[in-house]
Amino acid sequence: MKGQGSLENGALTLKGGALFTSPIQTNLTEKSFEVLVQLDSLNQRGGGLMTLQTLDGHTFDSIVLGELNPQQWITGSDFHRRTLPFGTVQEETAHHEPIRLLFVYQRDGTIQAYRNGIALGQPIRKGPPVTFQKGQAQIVFGLRHGTSPEKGRALTGKIFEARLYDRALSPEEALAANTGRMIPMVRESDVLSALPNKTRQQVIALDEAINEQSQNHQQLKDSLADAKNTHARAPQGFARLTHALLNSKELIYVY
Repeated sequence: MKGQGSLENGALTLKGGALFTSPIQTNLTEKSFEVLVQLDSLNQRGGGLMTLQTLDGHTFDSIVLGELNPQQWITGSDFHRRTLPFGTVQEETAHHEPIRLLFVYQRDGTIQAYRNGIALGQPIRKGPPVTFQKGQAQIVFGLRHGTSPEKGRALTGKIFEARLYDRALSPEEALAANTGRMIPMVRESDVLSALPNKTRQQVIALDEAINEQSQNHQQLKDSLADAKNTHARAPQGFARLTHALLNSKELIYVY
């Protein structure tokens, strides 16, 4: 812990200080921050709650209070490259009771914020996302960004829970996290990595075969649709000629 702060009754108490973690052990592009926090005051401007930053503090994504507008949560970023207001929603109760914030960063650069499981304003997308590299980035609590607490970047209050997810959580998961009924998600990559190598290769081969058959089926449907459209566009003169032949006396007598 740098600056003023301590662990009290299971909560990280921030009094102008900051807590820096060790470097992350995986590359992160899409991600989610989850924090249960109670603030000392709503009259704080520009302080960071939870931040993922490069080790020098220059590139960062952060949950920030009041940097653009008083009492509004935003996602802070280096030179505001990924920062826009979520809307006009102001924080009103976080100095009286704990609230749960969840900031979701998607792979396409879209960012959505949730407060107590409910969307906080509208999603934003200003610039492309940043990939934070394994061993070259860290989590910081209580500071917008940097290597030591500074006035205007620090946030005071108590953090009761904090989680970093290596994926973008869904709205359903945001609601579940707030109710305490978070359902563990099993990804396809996790299942494949747990299989024996031979079985994993068989599954991959079958999946590729299914995809190929699906593509062939779609191509066949497209070809049949094209043929049907071509038939529907046959010249009306040809249709009339055919109709006349079928109704001619000569054809009837021959038949």
